[in-house]
Amino acid sequence: MLKFQTIKRKSWIGEITWSQYLALGPFILLFLFALYGEILTKCFHSTIEIKDGTSNLLIFVFIICLLFGYISNMSPVTYQNLNAFIIGKVIFDEKYISINNKIINFNEISKLNVKANYYKGQRILPSVLYSRIYEPYFQIGKNNFVEILAKNNEKIKVEFLINSKYDIESLNDYFAKTVIENKINLDLNKLYNLPENIKNTEYFKNFVADLLIKKEIECGYGISLIGYNSDQGAKLLREKYCS
Repeated sequence: MLKFQTIKRKSWIGEITWSQYLALGPFILLFLFALYGEILTKCFHSTIEIKDGTSNLLIFVFIICLLFGYISNMSPVTYQNLNAFIIGKVIFDEKYISINNKIINFNEISKLNVKANYYKGQRILPSVLYSRIYEPYFQIGKNNFVEILAKNNEKIKVEFLINSKYDIESLNDYFAKTVIENKINLDLNKLYNLPENIKNTEYFKNFVADLLIKKEIECGYGISLIGYNSDQGAKLLREKYCS
């Protein structure tokens, strides 16, 4: 049995971390100064005397704020903000799935989709180099979802938290076993529709290998599900399971 906390998101503004505010703050001030700088300069000149080096001091402060925000955002202590309410639990049992105290037995499920890719402490890799300044260093464990379509056409979707890499691996193995043991009705010709994290488990690959040996699925389809890196790899799989 696996248990995870379910969450409900707050406003998007709560996604911004203090480090991101520090990193972006100087740019915001620069933008405002570009818009209203002439007005501010006139007011400034009219009230106090400008001393030599004031402009250099402002530039120095700008750079210090920018560097401090950037460095603090990249430091290995910055996590995503949770920015969500804890609303209950999702429980994955051998016979059912319970979502916020609502139990759904496997024989009541028409379609099941699980997206479990992020755990607390997972390093966030920026998609592009310059985006590093806008992103925290670590995941908080959100952005994981379970979606259920029941046979009565009821749709249930919930986001949940994962606290470790081990929990992700355990969850993937759980769903792979669920597929293998036919707890959920599954079209063998549509195994491609399963999430990648489930298809990558050894449980699933062994399941497909067994289907190939029993000739319950087509050879090319089966070895593509198992996966191979070269033509030679495909040839070896054909010889092993399809001859």
